[in-house]
Amino acid sequence: MLKPVKRLKKRHRRYVWVDREGTVWVYLKSERNWCTLTWVDGFPELLSTIDDDGWPDGPFYAVPVFS
Repeated sequence: MLKPVKRLKKRHRRYVWVDREGTVWVYLKSERNWCTLTWVDGFPELLSTIDDDGWPDGPFYAVPVFS
């Protein structure tokens, strides 16, 4: 049985963004840094941070919200 998709709360949307190439950026409050997110073997994995690579060219878009 599939679990229903949860709606991303409005207050959390500011921490998840997508750039023009489709890379997902996640803000980690614990590290106070933005990281890129990718999927490896079905699990999310944080790749690099802005400190490593710098900001990509914009524009950035908020991640679509599922209902």
